[in-house]
Amino acid sequence: MRQAITLLNQHDYQLIVTTGFPLRKGSFLSEFSTQAEVAAATLRELGIKQDKIVSVPTPVVRTDRTFASALALKSWLSQSNMAINSLDVVSLGPHARRTQWLFQIAVGDKIKVGVIAATPEDYDADDWWTWSSGVRAVVSEAVAYLYARFVFTPRDEEISQLSPAA
Repeated sequence: MRQAITLLNQHDYQLIVTTGFPLRKGSFLSEFSTQAEVAAATLRELGIKQDKIVSVPTPVVRTDRTFASALALKSWLSQSNMAINSLDVVSLGPHARRTQWLFQIAVGDKIKVGVIAATPEDYDADDWWTWSSGVRAVVSEAVAYLYARFVFTPRDEEISQLSPAA
């Protein structure tokens, strides 16, 4: 979150939108019910003004969670009549490239999706292969990226959300 705040302060972003799923652990002990709400509250605690933050919860899905977050964002953009021509997605390390690809599919060609890869905190990204957590992250994301690029196809209900009328 601190990296996202640094970017927000360094560039002329109009808004920071958080996405995320319902909390599975600890939700009965928390005032927040989704990861999107936790992220938004964290940003507020770190000094971002409320009027710069929008929380967009993602519905529960069993697969293709990143794409579901992208569709939730697209739906919010459509409902809010937000006319944008570009957005940047902040995602953690090796997950960033796949995130960019899936968000681009979801929002369509009229909006350019950039990506900012946040630095992982549990391993050194410069020598990720020397950390077990780095190897797990990079290898699993490489496989997931290949899946997203060459195997992933949105389901029928998702395809209807991709249409220009949506």
